[in-house]
Amino acid sequence: MNGLEGWARQAALPSQEEIERMRMLIARIRDAMGDLAPEERADLQALLSAERTSRSAILERLPERHELNVLNVGATFDGVAG
Repeated sequence: MNGLEGWARQAALPSQEEIERMRMLIARIRDAMGDLAPEERADLQALLSAERTSRSAILERLPERHELNVLNVGATFDGVAG
């Protein structure tokens, strides 16, 4: 975020409340994943992997000026970035 005005940088950052809500949501998702049967969990992981692969392929083809318009989240439910 180099080169941004202070107010723009501050406006772009999530509030502490938003961060906490996301952490709680991630914890709920992890708990729900833990409740799945192993074959259901494997199916979901395969779907998530396919989605990440598709998003990566799209990002590789986008002109640089459009990259910020595409959400690029690669976290997995085990806390490791994918």
